[in-house]
Amino acid sequence: MADDEADARLQRPALEVTFDEFKDYCAEKNIITHCPMCKKIDWQTAIGQNEKFPLQLYGMPPAPSGPIEYSLVFEMACRNCGFICHFQANPVLDWKARRGK
Repeated sequence: MADDEADARLQRPALEVTFDEFKDYCAEKNIITHCPMCKKIDWQTAIGQNEKFPLQLYGMPPAPSGPIEYSLVFEMACRNCGFICHFQANPVLDWKARRGK
């Protein structure tokens, strides 16, 4: 996603997902919810459980002749071991929009 597309995407009003909504998304998509490192099921967002997920904007290194590419992700951390995982935001946001919430 180019700079202007990333800016436009961040302006979307429906960029909020709660931790509980994300758990529902994982259940519907059959996503394994235990930590791949320590096998515990004890996740949190950067601001805690049952709060809105902070949406992260990550810049990818540019190709030699191209612009910086951005990716919108949701980040979770295992409270037991600290492992961090990222989920591409677009599929989650699209799922939420289809549910009408």
